[in-house]
Amino acid sequence: MQNIFSQQLAKAIKAMKYSQVEFASKLGIDKSKMSRLVNGNSEPELELLQKMKHIFDLNLNWLICGSGQMKDSYTEKNIINEPKAHYFAASDVEPLKKTIAVQEKLISIQEKNIERLESELKSLRKE
Repeated sequence: MQNIFSQQLAKAIKAMKYSQVEFASKLGIDKSKMSRLVNGNSEPELELLQKMKHIFDLNLNWLICGSGQMKDSYTEKNIINEPKAHYFAASDVEPLKKTIAVQEKLISIQEKNIERLESELKSLRKE
């Protein structure tokens, strides 16, 4: 059963003149997964939505809710011409995941430092 996402996905594939197989290949998913997404039998994972945004410059608000422009950096030329040629290859994903994990750990450490410093400041104010 089609939903807004599946309808918008089908529109995007058609507007960019891709077959479902070509679109799926660029996203690193198999054609059966793409078919389930387009037919509304599957929901996309966050990672897949991020790939659609980065690879095809799709506006996620348009893709999920049906509002706004199809492309984030919308121009009429974007719809007519091929999508951006740069995208992450499957071999790029794992190093990116590791980088994100390191950044999340650093953020966690900084948050703990902030809490510690706030606690120290609070105790100094009491003195």
